[in-house]
Amino acid sequence: MSTPRHTLSLETPPPGRAPAPAARAGRGRRRRALLFLGLTLALLLGGWAAATGYAAARHGRSLLRTVGDLQAVARGAAPASNEDLVALLDRAPQVAGLLEAAARDLRALDDLTAPLHPIARRLGWLPGYGPEVAAAPHLLRLARAEVEAAQYTVTALQGLPAVLQDGGLAGITSLLRQAQPDLLAAEAALQRAQQERSAFRGERLRHPLVTRLVAQSDAALPPLLAGVRAALVLPDLLGDDEPQTYLILGQNNDELRATGGFIGTAGLLTITKGEITAFDYRDSYQFDASEPRPLVTPPRPYVNYLLIPDWRFRDANWWADFPTSARKLEEFLQHDQGQRVAGVIALDQTALRRIMEHLGPVEVPDFGERVDAANLLDLLDRYAHPSGYKEGYEAPDPPKVTGPDRKAFLGALARVLLTRVQHLEGAAAAPLLQTMRRLLEEKHLLVFLHHPEAADLLREHGWDGALPPVEGDTLLVAETNVGYSKANRFVQQRLDYHVTLLDDLSVGRSSLTITYRNTNTAPARHCDAAVIDFFTADDSCYKSYVRVYVPPGSVLLGMSGIEGSPEWLTEGARTVFAGLLVLPPGETRQVTVSYVPPRGVVAHTATGVRYRLRAFKQPGTEAVPLTVTVAPPAGYRPASGADSTPPAEAAHRATDLSRDRDLTIELQRTP
Repeated sequence: MSTPRHTLSLETPPPGRAPAPAARAGRGRRRRALLFLGLTLALLLGGWAAATGYAAARHGRSLLRTVGDLQAVARGAAPASNEDLVALLDRAPQVAGLLEAAARDLRALDDLTAPLHPIARRLGWLPGYGPEVAAAPHLLRLARAEVEAAQYTVTALQGLPAVLQDGGLAGITSLLRQAQPDLLAAEAALQRAQQERSAFRGERLRHPLVTRLVAQSDAALPPLLAGVRAALVLPDLLGDDEPQTYLILGQNNDELRATGGFIGTAGLLTITKGEITAFDYRDSYQFDASEPRPLVTPPRPYVNYLLIPDWRFRDANWWADFPTSARKLEEFLQHDQGQRVAGVIALDQTALRRIMEHLGPVEVPDFGERVDAANLLDLLDRYAHPSGYKEGYEAPDPPKVTGPDRKAFLGALARVLLTRVQHLEGAAAAPLLQTMRRLLEEKHLLVFLHHPEAADLLREHGWDGALPPVEGDTLLVAETNVGYSKANRFVQQRLDYHVTLLDDLSVGRSSLTITYRNTNTAPARHCDAAVIDFFTADDSCYKSYVRVYVPPGSVLLGMSGIEGSPEWLTEGARTVFAGLLVLPPGETRQVTVSYVPPRGVVAHTATGVRYRLRAFKQPGTEAVPLTVTVAPPAGYRPASGADSTPPAEAAHRATDLSRDRDLTIELQRTP
């Protein structure tokens, strides 16, 4: 009888049948192996996490100390004197060392936490600081990019202290040209920083330290990028490759025109490798063609209200969009003088006075005058307007001796100021550049350039005086003094804008009230709209061709407070309502415009509606008060942050037009 053969089976025993002892032992070993492996992995992960956490904490503490040191240095960035700024620039090696330490810590933090970045981005739902966790990878790389940009910038400008000590634009031009590679790298890093910031722009961050640092970054990024880009194009603009000639306009904002004032003076400035090689500044009338030429028909209001038969250079700033007016000025310049230019720079009397605060006092030896910011405008007026320049006009004592060119004093002063700028010593240029930036923002200084990158930079910051298309509502009031007078120095103005929304949340009616007050107390003269004469006009009565720029496609309902019927025009990408205002001395009058804008100026949101307005400042004006009121339909009220007045619950905003303003008003459904 044969003995049965036993075979090894891996099959699961039938139900109810106990597994063989050997099978039970094998599974036990596997379980123990898996448990051991799991515990080992957990220990390894725990160790990695502990080590990573410790290292990250160490680098984080180091980074915070470095940031504090950098902020301490930055607090000296607004020095009380030029010597302080030079001392600050001399600390560039210290700043470079701190930036290297910050870059090292940020790089380590980024590398240590990189495996967790994909997970972190999906944890925004966590209670508390979930948004910070989700944004952490982008925050790290934002900081890395900003520090990298700062390192390249410090390297690019390491020779600046010596250049500033020597003074002169030529040295700055040469330095910036040599620094182009580092500046390009800084620009690329700042662009990466912007991309990282946009990746979490919609997150509502809560942690105080994170929100403070992000707010500081948001405030610093745009001017840093603008500064680097300006440094990149400046050598070209200063004639490093080839001489550059610019048309300079002196606009008198006491006689307001669309771009800032009547062009009383103008000049041609040529720069070669940072050196001013030619400058010719004179009365704008001297820019007329030396030989008779065919008449050029001016805009119709010039004909109707100033009786101008032939359009000339001095009156070419007709359009409120400065690039359009600048191109027309260049057209006249080329036709009448045979001169091409690289751009047009316009400044008014406010700009000249504020520049003089930095450069003055100065001596004007040709006229034996000492000029500072306090006496500047009075001297300009005395030399430009001697007794008898108009019928019955008597200049204040003591009279100034002038020749046939009434603007010669301003030309001599301009040459002195340019010489002072060209050889500005030490760090005196820094506060002057800050003032120039404010003048650009406040539209007392306008710049139009043909250089593509420079033009883009000006356009991005609104420094070219253009009227670009905007989303939402838009408003601009542009005055053109048509009284042959300097009456704007006596005129006060305020704007009140009221928008009424219909039940379908479209704008049913927009109403603008412009309140004018003429503070001149002189007897009224030439206040009849039909009386037009340069030689007998004075400053008592204000005559202005008023243009109100609104969204294209707006429909006029009515315009009051003007002489005669309103005009309904199209200018560029805007609809314009216009008319003649006549304002006698001592009186207050209102011009009111009512119209219906096109659909689309109001945007719908998940909880209601968002109204946005871009209110443009007219160049040459000061801080004109502006109030905006939005009246919602039934069932809506202003969202938090908008002032409201019962019972209408209209949303109000009060501001001024010291610069262009962007206003947003949120309306939400009532509960």
